[in-house]
Amino acid sequence: FLLNTSSQVRQEFQVLEEQPIGTYVGTIETKPSFTYRFSENHKLFAINGTTGVIYTSSVIDRELLQSDVINVVVLSSQPTYPTEVRIVVLDINDNSPVFPDASIVVSFKEDASSGRQVILDTATDSDIGSNGVDHTTYRIVKGNEQRKFRLDITVNPSGEGAFLHLVSTGGLDREVTPFYQLLIEVEDKGDPKKFGYLQVNVTIQDINDNPPMFEQDQYQTSVFEDIGTVVALLTVSDSDSPTANGNISVSILGGNEQRHFEVHTSSVPNLSLIKVASVLDRERISSYNLTVSVSDNGKPMARSSFASLVIFVNDINDHPPIFQETLYTVDISEDIPKGSYIKGVSATDGDSGQNANLRYSLVSGNALGWFSISENSGLVTSAALLDREIASEIVLNISAKDQGLQPKISYTKLIVNITDVNDQVPTFTQSTYHVSLVEHAPAGTELVMLSASDDDLGANGTIRFSFDAETPASVQELFRLDAMSGRLSTAMELDREDQASYLLHIQAADAGSPPLHSVGKVNITLKDINDNRPVFYPVQYFANVKENEPSGSYVTTVSATDPDLGRNGTVKWGQEGSISLPGAFVHHSRGMQMAESDIEITVYLRVFCISFVSACLLCVSGKLFGSHSLSLSLSLSHSLSLSLSVLWISLIHKSCWQPTSKSLCFSVSHSLSFPPLLSLCFGDAEPPPT
Repeated sequence: FLLNTSSQVRQEFQVLEEQPIGTYVGTIETKPSFTYRFSENHKLFAINGTTGVIYTSSVIDRELLQSDVINVVVLSSQPTYPTEVRIVVLDINDNSPVFPDASIVVSFKEDASSGRQVILDTATDSDIGSNGVDHTTYRIVKGNEQRKFRLDITVNPSGEGAFLHLVSTGGLDREVTPFYQLLIEVEDKGDPKKFGYLQVNVTIQDINDNPPMFEQDQYQTSVFEDIGTVVALLTVSDSDSPTANGNISVSILGGNEQRHFEVHTSSVPNLSLIKVASVLDRERISSYNLTVSVSDNGKPMARSSFASLVIFVNDINDHPPIFQETLYTVDISEDIPKGSYIKGVSATDGDSGQNANLRYSLVSGNALGWFSISENSGLVTSAALLDREIASEIVLNISAKDQGLQPKISYTKLIVNITDVNDQVPTFTQSTYHVSLVEHAPAGTELVMLSASDDDLGANGTIRFSFDAETPASVQELFRLDAMSGRLSTAMELDREDQASYLLHIQAADAGSPPLHSVGKVNITLKDINDNRPVFYPVQYFANVKENEPSGSYVTTVSATDPDLGRNGTVKWGQEGSISLPGAFVHHSRGMQMAESDIEITVYLRVFCISFVSACLLCVSGKLFGSHSLSLSLSLSHSLSLSLSVLWISLIHKSCWQPTSKSLCFSVSHSLSFPPLLSLCFGDAEPPPT
């Protein structure tokens, strides 16, 4: 708008942010022969000094401005009052909602009841008004498949803010799912809408709801009388978190009244050693029956379990180590990291002291260097990354050797079955298949048997073939692809003249989760057959020939097209039938029609061709009753179909004598079942001579 006062003129314009340089803002009032300029240079706007048009000189970002109202002063070349211009920069929806942090961590106890909540920060948007955050649209879009959480939204009455809470719906179990990764989405009110996202990492805190357990309920071993001899290795486990409720301790509750045995901790987690604490006297006590307990020391109440340990006292090294199992088996995934636990093998020795101090080693079967064993504990771990496609089963021969003066040794086997993960991509035997097919082959004609391989097992190595999305649906309809066998065949007859070649993109995908796939190409070329007639254009021709035209004079030109290729499109020109007419004949090599007459005649003939060519028709001089005659002949190639055209030739002559009654005979013969090719009429077009 325009506001005039006694001292100056004020005008106001509006412009959208993010518009290109040169965008029109407004035009101030001008006077003839005046020039105009800003009172000072402006980085965002410029003015045309003659027309008074104000336009943008740079792209304006409203969110970077201190104010969305910009005031400029325009001065003229004459000492008149300045013009004050107020430019309002209008907002567009060019910013997405943003959370203070893209990712946060919250926690819930696994016994949290339904309704337990954690407050979350809400999103903000640099845009304003109708482009700002719509606080009613917060929602969990990923990670809440079990519906363990919901969002509670409390919007301020003004609509400018909200309180957002993540609420537990109950049923949390850390031993089943210790961690959730939720993705929260919010949208703004603009059009089109923009979205903001917050990743919430939810940790489920442990409570002591599981007791620790021994690996066995009963243990049996034997020892010598020596102090410090390892009597037994006790392996325990607790499903609860080690840091919160799994601080496991093992103790002897009964059968150790004389304190001949004591418990020692191990550097291996959850492994305790029972050792001889004082000299044993086999002649006095030949065996012990200990009751051992394991406690997790959890809060508010510790949980425990118990096992019995029977110890026989020996005095000589007459017992070899005995493995708990003669054959160990374990299934592990090929994608486990280096250093992962594989299996714990354990042997006992009926002797005591050094005679029962066992050392474990890998004797054979580890040529790939994938495994290692703890010499003291017998724990087998991975020493390298595994690959099932190299070896799916490893048989490790493990020895346990005591440390007696005449050591005894025992052996066991650990069979490691390496299970498959979907880490191999299906591979086509050829990246591109080239196929040739005769056009109009019947539907169901086999084109190629596609083949692909996948070194994975089971579903991970089961390949299905399908058309890739790069193959248009309209092309897919023309072919059939057997998903199992890879047999590619036609779904209908194909016409080379419609399309000469096809490029199919075929996908080979395994049935793993997630599936892996590769794409191969099939290039199909259609071979031509003679399935199209030559076509004249036009189908009928008219020509006039003057009398006494010299030999070789031009009459007319006929033309035709044939979409077939090679010999299937090669043209041979000719005339249908045979006409006895003086002065007319056909030049077959070039398809030329030549005619001459001393009377007015109309020649109706049909001309055919087999491919695109032009034929010149010529007129020759001569006499009507001379020795020349018109002969129409048929020429075919490869038993091809004919295309016919009509040529009318009119020869006009003014005679200087009276027509006679002498009869003229014209003969027409034709080899195909077409109508007669020649009709003649003649008469004197001028009075007889006087």
